[in-house]
Amino acid sequence: MPEHRPTETRTSPQGEQDAPSVTDAAADWFFRFQAAADQSERVALQQGFDAWLAEDPRHSQAFDRIAALWEAPALEGALRLRQAELSKPVPLFNGRSVKRALAPLGMAACLAAGLVLKLEDIRVYWLADYQTAEGATGQITLPDGSAMTLNSGSAVSVDFDQGRREVAVLKGEAYFDVTHDEDHPFKVTGHFARVTVHGTAFSVDTAEDSDDVVLERGHISVERLADIGDNVSLVAGQAVTATATALTDVRETDAGLALSWREGRLFFDDQPLEVVAKELDRYIPGNIVVPMERVRKFHISGSYLISDMDNALQTLADAAGVGLWRLPGGLIILQ
Repeated sequence: MPEHRPTETRTSPQGEQDAPSVTDAAADWFFRFQAAADQSERVALQQGFDAWLAEDPRHSQAFDRIAALWEAPALEGALRLRQAELSKPVPLFNGRSVKRALAPLGMAACLAAGLVLKLEDIRVYWLADYQTAEGATGQITLPDGSAMTLNSGSAVSVDFDQGRREVAVLKGEAYFDVTHDEDHPFKVTGHFARVTVHGTAFSVDTAEDSDDVVLERGHISVERLADIGDNVSLVAGQAVTATATALTDVRETDAGLALSWREGRLFFDDQPLEVVAKELDRYIPGNIVVPMERVRKFHISGSYLISDMDNALQTLADAAGVGLWRLPGGLIILQ
């Protein structure tokens, strides 16, 4: 936990609660400290946290409530009430609607949702406005008329207030077909990069250590979040990868193949099996494990239907000349 002295929790004379944005920010800080791997990472977070607390007294009050609820008996009760509902996969999860539905239980219910999910997904669950289940995609029309398509197991938050057009890809991949508006740039932030456009079509695919940006048409600028001076421009048919420390060289790509998941199919051209398995993994519950390095490095070319992952996995195993083993808990081993 961060170094922080609890403050007295008060409301306005009208009983007004903290604005949702304040509570979201407080939850974000709380889960970032929870997920910190060691003391050095927590120390690195502390300066920014202290600055956020100093901005507004409501910040400290909101953080105190979330910290208290994490230990509250209401959390256990909320978990029992919602476990079955929250565990049920749905094609498209509307975070704003679910948060309204859980309002009678307050933040405790949303924290309970995190206990049903993986611990590292708690922050995503709370912040997401839209989220797709594994094996499902979702299409959303944004307030400005732009179209957004979420890949399997993906989550985003959106901000279209006061003329802003901003989306954060919290998890997975999202494709955007952006309505042109020269006066209001459309911005998409991943884990390591920010894309700025006025009207075009592109995707942002986030991973633990990188963001992949693919441009289908138009032109975009991509900047690295840690150093906005590190930026590149892309034209149609180009891609770039951002990490915590660098942007790769811009590369030519077949956007149609890279974005074929929108049509329900995946294409691979001479890719290592470990890369193919990682991509298939996002469309199934559980995890694919490939223990042998020889098998991981075996190169694969092929096309797979997203709607038939069982056949895709068997075809992959046959091509590599290995067995396919399914274990309890959703573990799939190619050996």
